[in-house]
Amino acid sequence: SSIEINNEGLKKLTPLKNLASLNLAETKVTDDGMKHLATLKNLTDLNLFRTEITGEGLKQLASCKKITKLDLAETMTGLGAAIVGPVATVAVVAGRGWHSMVSPAIMTGIFCHIVGNFVGVTVASFLR
Repeated sequence: SSIEINNEGLKKLTPLKNLASLNLAETKVTDDGMKHLATLKNLTDLNLFRTEITGEGLKQLASCKKITKLDLAETMTGLGAAIVGPVATVAVVAGRGWHSMVSPAIMTGIFCHIVGNFVGVTVASFLR
């Protein structure tokens, strides 16, 4: 059976001062939970694949100076596609060799631009 890991569960890891590797791929952790990981000074390998971590959450890990391997695949892709659009994000993921991420980057970027345009036009029409 699998255990659902979330921000509350990350609190329980703080006593593990010698923890070196942590796989949080496809879990429910968010930026708020990263403050608990910041206490793990011996962490060298952290997998955040398909989580909801943003740049704000990553800033909290600045005290983890020993991290040498950090997997952010599909975490940053979704953010990048939503913010800068699909073209720039495709260039980044292809350049890093994440070829399986090209289609999700395009789809996320297009969807976010469509929604953003719709919301913008709707708000503008109400402000007139």
